[in-house]
Amino acid sequence: MGLAGILTIYPAEVLTEIFGLGQIVWFVWLGKIMLVKQENHESPLP
Repeated sequence: MGLAGILTIYPAEVLTEIFGLGQIVWFVWLGKIMLVKQENHESPLP
């Protein structure tokens, strides 16, 4: 994703679109990973 972000310097719209869609996918994936880890690490209350 970093490379796609750097390539948006060039005036090609397709690079901007790839970067934008990639960011959406990356944030959704990251959110799922964080939620799964949060569920696995919750400690039961006494």
